[in-house]
Amino acid sequence: MLRSLSFKADPPLSFHTYNYHWKKATKEGYIDNHMDPGVRPGIIKQVLDGLIEIFAIPESFHIILLKENKFLVQSLASLMRRGSIIASSSLFSDNFKMQADEDFNHNFLSEDLSNKGSKILLHWDLKSEKSGDLLPEDLKNEKSTKWSPEGLVSGDMGEMSLIIQDIDPMTGRKLHPGDLKENLDLNDLNFIHLDISLSSPTDPLDYNNIQSFSFETKYGFGMDQDLVVWILREDLFDELADKFSGKFVEFDPGAAKSKKCILQPEIEIQRIYVLGKILQDFLNRGLAIIRNEIRYKSIILYNSIADNQNLVPLIKDPYFQSQNILCASTEIPRGKLFEFMSGNRIELDVLKGPDASSNIRVANYPVHSKEQMEFLVDRLEQL
Repeated sequence: MLRSLSFKADPPLSFHTYNYHWKKATKEGYIDNHMDPGVRPGIIKQVLDGLIEIFAIPESFHIILLKENKFLVQSLASLMRRGSIIASSSLFSDNFKMQADEDFNHNFLSEDLSNKGSKILLHWDLKSEKSGDLLPEDLKNEKSTKWSPEGLVSGDMGEMSLIIQDIDPMTGRKLHPGDLKENLDLNDLNFIHLDISLSSPTDPLDYNNIQSFSFETKYGFGMDQDLVVWILREDLFDELADKFSGKFVEFDPGAAKSKKCILQPEIEIQRIYVLGKILQDFLNRGLAIIRNEIRYKSIILYNSIADNQNLVPLIKDPYFQSQNILCASTEIPRGKLFEFMSGNRIELDVLKGPDASSNIRVANYPVHSKEQMEFLVDRLEQL
């Protein structure tokens, strides 16, 4: 029996070579952290070299490898100054607030900022039923909207810290970090962290506009056994290394182009080995080719949605349309949508929209081939 082709955003498909590399790691004995100490540095170095090349990491930024997001949230909270305002995005909202409330005396912006001029850059709540209310007409003037702290809350806000996700997973709306300089007074900003899990490695990064960014490897790099890669500016890296001394293992910077690296000792060596191999697969394939394919697949899908009388893109302005998460609303009953997917052996996310409508969400990751996306586009014409 043929398996369905999944375009779900989460859980994502595994990368084509993931199982091969995992089995090879097991065969060669990279199955725990008690392996030959002389082999471990070479495995880590391959990961660091791959990250440096793919993300063009400058000398002033360094790398932390984490087993899960929980420690990332805790570490981010430790970088916030007392009394600062923190605007967090969907993947971080609940966990970050809980952690920061435990450790610090922070004030938080309200859950729903949509009526206070902040939806342009700041806050999306993955669990909010109001996510479907962000209709295209509400978004079309966002590029020119100016945001200021005074427009959000009254009184003295103190310093501002932004922890933001570059793609809204509920609408497919793209954040451009460069807009921060146009829409925020950077004198009020203490810290900017960008989560690029859904977009890596599609878009080149502008290191002038962020101090820190991270991504989970299960999305763009298709790893079932996930890792969190955190890349941050040197002063922040040194501060964290000092605060959490004893909780990290330091990797010899001389082995990786003078790049500092610390990692959690709990990380299984297989994960590091497989990530290094997948990064090399990406480089062998060619980053330009991968990005061009992502762009091509997004264009044909957006064109298909625009030409379909039963589908309306949630984000109409191309400036805000992400290439990796594409969403459309439809009045087609949910039962008929699931029947359509079952009959065509396709898996899409079907999300609750406003009123009786539904939103369909399509992931466009490097693991999806051009032929697979062309197959989806062909089938969508049947809706």
